[in-house]
Amino acid sequence: MRQLKARISKLQKWLKEEQENTEPPTLADYIQVILSRKAQTGKMGYSQSLYNLKDAAKMLNFLQANGIMDIAGLDEKFKSMIGEASLFTGKLVCADCGHPLVAARETQRRKNGTVKHYTSYFCSRFATTGHSICSWHRIFEISLKNLVLSEIRAHGKAVAADEAAVLDKLKQHIQSASAAQQEDCRQEISRLRRRLEELEQITAKLYEDKVSGAISGDSFSVLIQKNEQERIQKSERLDSLLAGERKAQQDIANIHQWAGTIRQYLDLQELNREIIEELIDRIEVGERTVIDGQRHQDIKIYYRFVGLV
Repeated sequence: MRQLKARISKLQKWLKEEQENTEPPTLADYIQVILSRKAQTGKMGYSQSLYNLKDAAKMLNFLQANGIMDIAGLDEKFKSMIGEASLFTGKLVCADCGHPLVAARETQRRKNGTVKHYTSYFCSRFATTGHSICSWHRIFEISLKNLVLSEIRAHGKAVAADEAAVLDKLKQHIQSASAAQQEDCRQEISRLRRRLEELEQITAKLYEDKVSGAISGDSFSVLIQKNEQERIQKSERLDSLLAGERKAQQDIANIHQWAGTIRQYLDLQELNREIIEELIDRIEVGERTVIDGQRHQDIKIYYRFVGLV
């Protein structure tokens, strides 16, 4: 608590100095956005205010540790961080605005003289636009690493224990989500195939009528062009639907591939970039909230081949 009070005092002094800068926006404006975040439904105002102060103090430490003196410097730092590779670089997206999360590497010096290095991620859109567009969505790499590691092991053990049950559950999820759509698709494919056969017959009859003189050359040209336009339209639609059917079949095959891959990691002890690339498509990171004094953050892991499990 003493350390937090010192941070708050330091923050308030810095804010007062920065606010003398009349060129908008200033870093003080940026920090003020964090301090003025309102409590959401179910939160205690005091808890939110304390949470905001801690977040603002962390941001101040980040600014000072990186020698950032103005908004331009902050923008440059964010741009450079987007290009820096961390464990989850390119895999994290903001659950609210969909923009990627960027990594920040920070150093914490403790009173006993030890130094702790840690990495956190936060919304790149919030970093450049402020709270009016999005919010912090900050998460520490060590916390996310432990969460992902735990979930991968859990899925691996579930597949090893009863692969058939896991596969059935995933298949039901995929099929139930689009069962009605798939049935409509099959019926439309049948109708399109019948109509294309009819159009072929109509085309053949038109040529016969032209040769026999049953229709004039002008009438033939108009009718054959109309017929061809419909044939092209129906063929393109049929190709699109068949591609969708093949994708649905591939989704089922992908489930088996995912199960075979995840099974290998039921005893995984260390998470690295290679494993993340192999298993994970993206991770959606929600905003941290405080409800009844407890911190909450919604994290959704979307795996390659199967999506959200």
